[in-house]
Amino acid sequence: MADKQTTKNGVNRREFFSKSGKVTAALSAAAVAGPAINVLGANDLVRVGVIGPGKRGRYLMKMATDAIVRNEWNTDVSMQFTAVADIYEGWREQGAAQGERFNDVLENEGEVEQYDHHEKLLADKNVDAVIIATPEHQHAAQLIDALKAGKDVYCEKPMVQNIAQGKRVLDAFKGSDRVVQVGTQRRSIPLFQKANEIVKKGDLGQVTYCEGWWHRNEADNKPGPWAYPIPDDASPDVINWDEFLYEAPKTAFDKQRYFQWRSFWDYSNGIGSDLMVHQIDAICMVMGVGVPKSVIASGDLYRWKDGRVTPDTWSCILEFEEGFQINYNARFSGVVRPNESYVIEAEINRLTSGKTKKECLDALELLVDEGILIDKIQDYGVRICGSKGMIEVFCHHDMNVWPEVPYIWGGANELEFQNYKYCDSQAEATDQAVRGHMQNWLECIMTRKAPNCTVQEGFDGACISNMGTMSFMSGRKILFDKKTMEAKPV
Repeated sequence: MADKQTTKNGVNRREFFSKSGKVTAALSAAAVAGPAINVLGANDLVRVGVIGPGKRGRYLMKMATDAIVRNEWNTDVSMQFTAVADIYEGWREQGAAQGERFNDVLENEGEVEQYDHHEKLLADKNVDAVIIATPEHQHAAQLIDALKAGKDVYCEKPMVQNIAQGKRVLDAFKGSDRVVQVGTQRRSIPLFQKANEIVKKGDLGQVTYCEGWWHRNEADNKPGPWAYPIPDDASPDVINWDEFLYEAPKTAFDKQRYFQWRSFWDYSNGIGSDLMVHQIDAICMVMGVGVPKSVIASGDLYRWKDGRVTPDTWSCILEFEEGFQINYNARFSGVVRPNESYVIEAEINRLTSGKTKKECLDALELLVDEGILIDKIQDYGVRICGSKGMIEVFCHHDMNVWPEVPYIWGGANELEFQNYKYCDSQAEATDQAVRGHMQNWLECIMTRKAPNCTVQEGFDGACISNMGTMSFMSGRKILFDKKTMEAKPV
């Protein structure tokens, strides 16, 4: 579609594209996922309502808009935001204003209705599909209500807070023809699709161990992770506190609990459902598995004692009946990974002098100047470790395939080193992954195909994070029974 003149809100499509950043995906979605679907007509329009247009909800609105403006997947999907619902007045107003700005960018101008309850939005006949971006303890009820209302759904991860809620969602989804995408977006990243191909082919040999990690950090004089800013007007006058609680224990209004809900067990599984679920879901996708047979977790609140109760340090071991385990860890106290140039320079300095040493130092200086060897904050990633090699993915934008050392297998190992890049930076990859996941959802709404992260896969990921919480709370290993779909301590 051609660019228009500047809209009434002062933004046109070209400006929106340029402000969103340039995509540099060396390994594109099309290269790995196959040809794009191109069966839609120019007038196909998905009318979207947003339940929970807070910080994350508005980000998803931006990424969905960005995906359509860029049109990197070469489809004719179009979209219009028609409604928002939130129990906090401030988020409603900001979400509606942003939706109208994006409608102008999408050349589908129109007002965005504001509702103070998600059921009112679901009753709006001008809403075809909804984005659910509320606190996780609300997801199950809102998702079930959306299915009953006949809406297609993009539900932020985790799909549910606990296993009981997950079983209710699975029951509600049985026989449904709705498209439900769960927001673990690594399933839309080509690197993990490529890793799955490598594992399926057997190139890594027998995989018995995988690991994932995600670390965050802030200076002592700054708010810690999840200590999101609290608006000045936060009060029961503009927030429906009773509606916020859902199945959680009844407590008096607490603005920290409302705006920093990830820090409280009543509304969240902490690190398990915010960070761990991403890496574990990616590994399960690569390995082609679902819920493990057991989970054991450990952790505590060591550093950020600011009123939160969920741990800032977390470890989990997952055992799978398919014959491997995952070791996961996270900490809110350090993200550094040393610059490779320091290590290389130390090795070069072992040379006493001469032409060789100077040539090596000159080459190292060139690599640093060209930005090839720089400080890398590889604060999250995964490793898939097999008998013939290993895959490691750093920050979902850089993947290395490493063969096992030659003296182990000799000539019997045909695996060679390979490097794949999704984007040039972590920031680019983060946005590109969400754009791709939103685009996949919108396409599936039109084609009625299954999206990249299904309800069952959403259940599996949420189940794992909840098993981790159960283990932490009980101090015991948790076993999962696939027949009854129940998790119990040993």
